[in-house]
Amino acid sequence: GALIDPAIVSSGSAGPAGMAHRDYVHAIAFHPTEPMIATSGYRNVKLWRRNVNNIAGSWPIPADVQAWTATADGLEVGMAVASKGLVVANSLTGAERGIVPLEGQAVSALSIFQAEPKWIVAATADAKIVVVRNADLQIAHRSEPLPAAITALSGELSGGKIAALLADGTVRLLTIAADTGVVAIAAEIKSDAGAILKISGHGSVLLTVAGPRTVQNWKVEDATQVNRFDLPADITAVDLNSATDRAVFVLADNTASLWSPKDAKQIAVLTADLSAQRHLKQGEQRKAILDARVTVLKGQIDENDKEVVAQKEAETKAKAEVEKFTPPQAEAKTKYDAAVAVTAAAKTALAAKTDDEALKAAVTEAEKAEAAAKDVLSKADSDLNIAKKSVDFATQAIVRAEQRGVERKQQHEAATAEATAANVVVEERKPPAAAPAVSAFAGLIGDGRYVTTADASGTLRVWNAVDGAAIDVLPGTQLGSTASSMKTAGTVALLATADSRMVARSAFPEWQMTASLGGSEDGGESVFVDRVVSLAFSPDGSLLAAGGGEASRSGQLTLWNVADGTLVREFPNAHSDTVYGLEFSPDGRFLASAAADKFVKVFNVASGEFVRAFEGHTHHVMDVSWKGDGTALASAGADNAIKVWNVETGEQARTIATYTRQVTSLQFVGMQDLFVSSSGDKRVFFHTASNGQPAREFKGSTDYVYRAATNPDGTLVVSGGEDGSVRVWNAADAAEIVTFAPQP
Repeated sequence: GALIDPAIVSSGSAGPAGMAHRDYVHAIAFHPTEPMIATSGYRNVKLWRRNVNNIAGSWPIPADVQAWTATADGLEVGMAVASKGLVVANSLTGAERGIVPLEGQAVSALSIFQAEPKWIVAATADAKIVVVRNADLQIAHRSEPLPAAITALSGELSGGKIAALLADGTVRLLTIAADTGVVAIAAEIKSDAGAILKISGHGSVLLTVAGPRTVQNWKVEDATQVNRFDLPADITAVDLNSATDRAVFVLADNTASLWSPKDAKQIAVLTADLSAQRHLKQGEQRKAILDARVTVLKGQIDENDKEVVAQKEAETKAKAEVEKFTPPQAEAKTKYDAAVAVTAAAKTALAAKTDDEALKAAVTEAEKAEAAAKDVLSKADSDLNIAKKSVDFATQAIVRAEQRGVERKQQHEAATAEATAANVVVEERKPPAAAPAVSAFAGLIGDGRYVTTADASGTLRVWNAVDGAAIDVLPGTQLGSTASSMKTAGTVALLATADSRMVARSAFPEWQMTASLGGSEDGGESVFVDRVVSLAFSPDGSLLAAGGGEASRSGQLTLWNVADGTLVREFPNAHSDTVYGLEFSPDGRFLASAAADKFVKVFNVASGEFVRAFEGHTHHVMDVSWKGDGTALASAGADNAIKVWNVETGEQARTIATYTRQVTSLQFVGMQDLFVSSSGDKRVFFHTASNGQPAREFKGSTDYVYRAATNPDGTLVVSGGEDGSVRVWNAADAAEIVTFAPQP
């Protein structure tokens, strides 16, 4: 659904209503665990939540309801109430449009036509069909009694027909005249598998259930059998949509099964507990991150231990050198001192006899000897000092390495404890994820493109009718009572509860704005100095980082509390130009930022302190991403380059020059050594971080690509660009799955 800020009203100056932001939406971030989105615009960030617990309508129904149904659009319900008759009411509010008296006759089944005049069809206890005009709620026709009591009615069938299931296990195809509502029997259907127990019809197809596991597919046109198939358990409910060739069955073992009636082929068993599986996947992802951190720390400890050994060896060697050079230095010092004394004596003698040539020669020789001795001493001093400095350097290096080793071992111990706890969580989540989801009711919605199943608690599950893939889970926590029956219409599931209430739930809940951060878009004070162009949630979803700034003047970086929308901190002077990219480290301890000032920087999340800068790009840095184990960063540049960095040292590991225009985005794929990236040259690639080589190209984009991303498990790649299309590929083979083109 659309994201709409109700505060944005239509005006000539501010633009139309029905928008999320007044200005361009510059960034979107998805919460890692909750149905929440963050969006950013001009001096403002908004938080949106999909209200999965929302009840669209809830109202009391009479305790003596005998049967009920809903219109095809889900806007109204028809109820057969013993004390009133046929009641037509708004499905969301229960407001009654009218009541049709049925002369005290009990009603066993109801059906409402979609085509005009939208007949309301009631099966009464006297085996008659009562046809009611929808417009004025007047009875148009009462049929003659059918051969046996009517136990069920199908939905509207092609040719103005409807099927009636009789108590004798047979079915009558009935035609209802569009102008008069007169009912005529068109055909009789009997099953060779036994008495027919259930029916479901739509369009040109009628399904019957006999045996009670045998399904037979009948042509409405001439009541001939098309095919038949058997299900593995007794069938308790069935719903059909002939337009999409899908039928969903609820079985006695509380599972649901999706079939193609035309092909008599099972598409899927609808037992995946998506909520539990997502919960498990989140636990596994956290465990993988913590396991990777344990591995990295263990490697660092091993390297540090090697460093300690190497420095101790260097210290031992340096001490040996000191011992080696100490005697020569002492000897050289003694000789030098002696030479100095000889020179002094010669000079004293010459001073007494200044013209004595022999004494002059003696002084010259003494000075030469002193100079030579000094050179020897200087060399000996140098050798000894170098050896001593080597000892000092090695000793200090040992102290640093041992201190670092203690810190790393403490970190490793803590990380191991976290990883162990995470593993316990994963093991606890495995049984619920493997357990089949329970289904008590099922129906096809959205013109047959989706399946909705529900259990007695009212928990709704939405499935793709094409392949049976689980799409969504909507908890039943707000239902207030167990569900006794369900009808689906349009995109709504209507549940009648045991405490006599009608509850309407949308299978596709709307997104609602829950917070506006920073200030108003319409002027006034704001924390943000200009447009916010980058957003990122922390791995646990508790924090939101926002980046922006004034072009060529400042780079703004802020951190927000997601729960209450308060500002946690601003990072002063984080960058000198606009912050274009943000991502938290996998363990959530650090925040990486990429900016137009050509820098990538890392900050400590807890303290806000600057940790390290990564310099090397020659133009704006457009995006940044962490490798899953936290050891490397990759950055995307407007200099057409991708750079991979060593997080520990800050050194550049490699530059990747695949693209011919700006690299606009990148993202590491889960815990893999791969990252996806996009460029203004229309291309999207997987690259291997460790060697910089392209691993796979995702083709099809026709213009500048602004962003590419993967889902958490790395099975899908998505991109969006200047052509207005969103493309989805299979990550494994780069096959395009679907393209969402812009709507006119």
